[in-house]
Parts: sequence; C-alpha cells; structure tokens
Amino acid sequence: MEFGRLQEDELNNIDFSLPAEPVLNNQILMGKPAANPKVYVGSAK
Repeated sequence: MEFGRLQEDELNNIDFSLPAEPVLNNQILMGKPAANPKVYVGSAK
C-alpha cells in the first residue's frame, strides 16, 4: 500500500462524516459575520 492510498473496494468501509461541532464553540466564536469575506488559496511555489 502506498501511503494515503486505498484499494477501491475499501472505500465503501470508510466513514467520511465529520464529528459534531462542540457546544463550547458557540460561546467562544461569537464574532460578527464578515460582510465581504475573502479567502486566498495558494501554495508555496
């Protein structure tokens, strides 16, 4: 097996769901929503 690579028949056995969001996040992340958020995506090269 190559690191990070699975056989196609193993893909059906993987749970790709995300965990539930912690309740504490509502208290910690009480900021205002950004009017025009900007997201920059790039790489080192």
